[in-house]
Amino acid sequence: MTVPMQADSVSSLRQVFTAPVSHHLSSPIDRVGSGDCSRSFEVETDAAQTLRSCGNGDMKRSSPRILVVDDEPHLRSALKTLLEGEGFIVFTAPDGETALTMSREKSPDVVLLDLVIPEPDGREVCRQIRQFSNAIRIVYFTGTMEAYQPNTQKQLLAEADALIVKPAGKRQILAGIRKVLEVNRQ
Repeated sequence: MTVPMQADSVSSLRQVFTAPVSHHLSSPIDRVGSGDCSRSFEVETDAAQTLRSCGNGDMKRSSPRILVVDDEPHLRSALKTLLEGEGFIVFTAPDGETALTMSREKSPDVVLLDLVIPEPDGREVCRQIRQFSNAIRIVYFTGTMEAYQPNTQKQLLAEADALIVKPAGKRQILAGIRKVLEVNRQ
């Protein structure tokens, strides 16, 4: 089953992706984050479909480019391995300053952004990226307790294009990235 797509506007694509890790993952490289979440859903996992659904005929680059921003080296490494295995071009940054520099230099299609990172924090990075580019899609990827609160989720989704709450499995991460990349196709 594929996550349903509402393509009528960018705001309709803002969603929260959460799922129990144990339902979807079989190896440590697939496990990202920790804790317990409340919802689960299935998405298509075929790598070829990932690339088809993310690209368009007039793209100048063959594969979508993703900047992963997280201060935890093991998470950056796991996400880089996961995403490269799906055919994405992946860059990583350990802090807000590096993320802003790389966003300007590398022009990623998506920034997968932890909220709790060294200065500036994830929300400030998002704000600054929005000042210089509306084309870069931003997916908050966080496990902070406040991300579990409905009011906070609404605030975060007003800033970013999607929110993925840790722990998140491979399917949820890929679904979030696919959805925001779909906006660029339209």
